Amino acid sequence: AAILGLSSLALEAPRASHAPALAAYVALALRRGIPYALLLQALPGLLFGATAVVVSLRLAELGATAATIALSFLVAGAAQGLGSVLAGRWTDRVGPLPPIRTGLLLAAAATPTIAAIDSQAAVAALLGISWLALVAVLVSGTALLAAEVERVGAPQALGFALMNLAFAPGALVGSVAAGALRDGLGDGVALALVGALCLATVVVPPPAGARAPAPGRKL
Repeated sequence: AAILGLSSLALEAPRASHAPALAAYVALALRRGIPYALLLQALPGLLFGATAVVVSLRLAELGATAATIALSFLVAGAAQGLGSVLAGRWTDRVGPLPPIRTGLLLAAAATPTIAAIDSQAAVAALLGISWLALVAVLVSGTALLAAEVERVGAPQALGFALMNLAFAPGALVGSVAAGALRDGLGDGVALALVGALCLATVVVPPPAGARAPAPGRKL
């Protein structure tokens, strides 16, 4: 971050422009198709936050060392990076909706299973599968959001800002809520709720304006 910040000093300053008013963000967020696309940003954020907390503590309960827990998340992060590439290419071929639904179903199956497993390796593997599924939702949801922003004729910068405003609070709420649920009701309830949220999102029909772009089109 420090290197990027310092390197930005060498860039030419942009010409003065007027920042969009808050009303512009609100108006875009309420346009047809945009709320559904923003849900697909907030939900992965929430689930990433929830699984990061619960799985860390679950591995610790199973006797995993700090190094083992760190390695588990390193591998899951690598799966997430690979999944981003694969999900992007899949979305380019078939549009965003099939990867989104597949990712939600896979996450709904893999994530709650973590609470029923007593093997450190199996828990780590399921974490990787869960994150791989969630990143498919996130990447394809981003493509859908970009398509919807373009459809309504809004600047992509506004859509990008809304994407971050949806994902970051989701991650915060997910980590806090999952920790509280785990303390009060256990891993099973916390992770079952994660799976239930995924299934609930699968059955939410996308609005008429939130259809996939033509297959083969790259956003």
